[in-house]
Order: sequence, then structure tokens, then C-alpha cells
Amino acid sequence: MGNITKKQLLKSQQGEIDAVLVYQKLADRVAKNHPAIYETLMKIGSDEGRHANMLRKITGETLKPKATLSNIVNCLTYLIGKKRTLQFLAKTEHKALETYKPFAAEYPELETMRLDEGRHGDLLDGIVKELFS
Repeated sequence: MGNITKKQLLKSQQGEIDAVLVYQKLADRVAKNHPAIYETLMKIGSDEGRHANMLRKITGETLKPKATLSNIVNCLTYLIGKKRTLQFLAKTEHKALETYKPFAAEYPELETMRLDEGRHGDLLDGIVKELFS
């Protein structure tokens, strides 16, 4: 491993695997009556699982998802509302475009993961518009 440390890779891997639960729980909480939005959120979760697997191939370690983050996000939907929670997640996904730049520079196979994060942010922005406009 070069400039990106194994610790950084494992932290990202854990974040990606935890995001699977985040999007599953979010789909149940936000989109029960919106089948297309439900499917979109579940697909984002599936992508996050694929990202975790890409990182697993680099780290050589299998991590288990932790429910903490999904529980926090679920609570946020009650505390600040569904719209603001989705906006926050969209911003986080867009930020990952920059965060993952050095990862993709060192591990070119992670470029698709990096680009997916930006797409996820755009999808979440679209969900906000559809649900709350």
C-alpha cells in the first residue's frame, strides 16, 4: 500500500458496509409508499455493498456491518425530518467524490466506486425534489 494506509481503507470499507444498512432502513422509513424511490434507495445500498467488497479485495479483511450508523440516520429522520436527512446524505455522497480521489489515484479499480458516490448524491437530490417539491 502506498499513500493510502490500510487503516484508511478499512475505515472506508466499514463505512461502505454500514451504508448498506443505512439505505435499507432509509428505504423502509422514507419510501414505503413510493416503490420507485424505495428501489432507488435499495439500489444505492446494494452499490455500497459492492464498494465494501471492492475494498475487501484490497484489504483482505471481511468486516461485518454495524447498525449504529443506520440507527443514527433513522433517528435523524425523526429529529430533523426526512427531507433534511436526505439532503445531508446527498451532501455526504457528493463529498465522497473528493474524499475518494486519492484512493482512486492509488487504486484505479476504485474510480467506479468514487463516481458512484457522486451519482448517489444526485439520486438523493432527485428523491428530495420528488418527495418534497
